[in-house]
Amino acid sequence: MRGSASRLAVVAMAICAGAFAFTAASASASAATDPPAITIGPDGETAPVFSYADAIRERVFIPVPGDDQDGDGITD
Repeated sequence: MRGSASRLAVVAMAICAGAFAFTAASASASAATDPPAITIGPDGETAPVFSYADAIRERVFIPVPGDDQDGDGITD
């Protein structure tokens, strides 16, 4: 009886340690992906936080039948 009780205690401690490690890992991962806070300027409105010059710009063409979207003279 004494051997099974100590084995049960070891298993319970291992489960608790694993749960703690998982919780700590997910908490740090979610903290890294939190969106930036809203910054309010002196005029009471939202203020720019990121540099427009450093922004990543992307252009996407969605094919529409019968329309020349990219201006190359060929219907896309």
